[in-house]
Amino acid sequence: MRKEFVTRRDENIVVDYSTFSGRIVIFYNGIVAEKYARRFYRAFDENGVHTFYVDGGYFSGLRIFYDQTSFPVLERVPWYCYLLASLPLIMTMILGNMGELTKYGFYYVGGFIGGGLSGLLGVLGIAFSRGFPRIWQRILVFFVILVATFLLCLGIGNLIAMWFPKQ
Repeated sequence: MRKEFVTRRDENIVVDYSTFSGRIVIFYNGIVAEKYARRFYRAFDENGVHTFYVDGGYFSGLRIFYDQTSFPVLERVPWYCYLLASLPLIMTMILGNMGELTKYGFYYVGGFIGGGLSGLLGVLGIAFSRGFPRIWQRILVFFVILVATFLLCLGIGNLIAMWFPKQ
């Protein structure tokens, strides 16, 4: 993701942020700023040294501070995304412990496999929902994740039941 900012003194700041690796590259008027401490970057030009401070992260929101000015790179994840991301795990906890489903031929995997799968898909839902600005689009992303979790856990449970039939 690339964000471009212009300061009060017409200085151009470009921030390249990789959401996959978390790598940050800061350009100040076309000059690459070097990282010299954990969250500090600096760029050298004919006017001297320009220092940047990076605060936050992927979930809490990422901001760049320069010359007593804050530039938002990423917004923080809203509270309702965490709530929606926990729905596949809650569904797996409920359906994975219902033995009555096996009477009708539905084998739903829960426990370690189902919990890990639903947790992973919940985190992927948070990552995918960042690309959508409207709340109804984010709810739709989490609904698709919920259906995918249900189908995957049901499919894995039926495969396990097919491979290891009851005697």
